Amino acid sequence: MILYMTQFIAVFAGVYYLLPNLILRRKTLLADAPGILLTFDDGPCQEVTEEVLDILAENDTNACFFVLGEKAKASKELMARMAREGHSIGLHGNTHRHPLSLTPKEQWKELSEAYQILAHLGLKPRYYRAPHGFYTLSSWLFCLNNGLEIVHWTVLAEDWKIGEAKSLTQRLMNRSAPGRILVLHDGSEGKADPNANHIMPAALKAYLKNWRAQGGLLTPWSDYEKN
Repeated sequence: MILYMTQFIAVFAGVYYLLPNLILRRKTLLADAPGILLTFDDGPCQEVTEEVLDILAENDTNACFFVLGEKAKASKELMARMAREGHSIGLHGNTHRHPLSLTPKEQWKELSEAYQILAHLGLKPRYYRAPHGFYTLSSWLFCLNNGLEIVHWTVLAEDWKIGEAKSLTQRLMNRSAPGRILVLHDGSEGKADPNANHIMPAALKAYLKNWRAQGGLLTPWSDYEKN
């Protein structure tokens, strides 16, 4: 009996956890994109997201925001501004609980609640990125059932760590290349330093200036959607 139970647990873990992450955690690289693409996780956060939207407007580009349902519900005007200014909305969850802490039923409920919140705001998410970048069979099936494209990332800038904006700007420069999908965090969740996301906008602004000064390009997220 113990042997069978052990085998069952091993098979379940392989199918439910291991397989989705082997397939879905691929580092997305868009070979035909001339510039980097910007994405933001864990928001919206009123002050930080407002500043990010201002910076994106100044640079005449758009991004994809992977939002949390509870935060979106509390920031209706901010979500409306995202949509109005041509940014894409991605689903990140309702809260930021790690998928490992959720049963399959709880994970489905978590995503369903977030999806319904966005629907009530008049928004239809097209993409999904898992909290902590950790996927499960439940989240995968939810995406298939609701027509959501799973978008991982290429560049992690570690902007959840507190530090100087100058250091974050340099990391972004060092890790950028055409066709890479860059993820930053306009919200503060999990093990992130609660003040780190407030440093990010200044680093982002300097990075975009420096990136363009050396001939780097930005690929608007709307161009990604055309492909």
